[in-house]
Amino acid sequence: MEDNNIIDDDSTSTATPECVNSDTFDYGNALQSNNMCISCINSHRAVAFVPCAHYVMCLACGSGTTQCP
Repeated sequence: MEDNNIIDDDSTSTATPECVNSDTFDYGNALQSNNMCISCINSHRAVAFVPCAHYVMCLACGSGTTQCP
């Protein structure tokens, strides 16, 4: 009886640093987008809501908001 669930070690491949193309990922843009207002997505976050302390909106968007979105 042949066992088809066995994987031959020679047939598997592993990722190496040479296989990962870091040129296709924009690290700066990803980091900047994490700090942008969730409402307008154009300005940096500057408002913390009370009592939840969510820090998600810029001053322009947050000043007209009475409760956390």
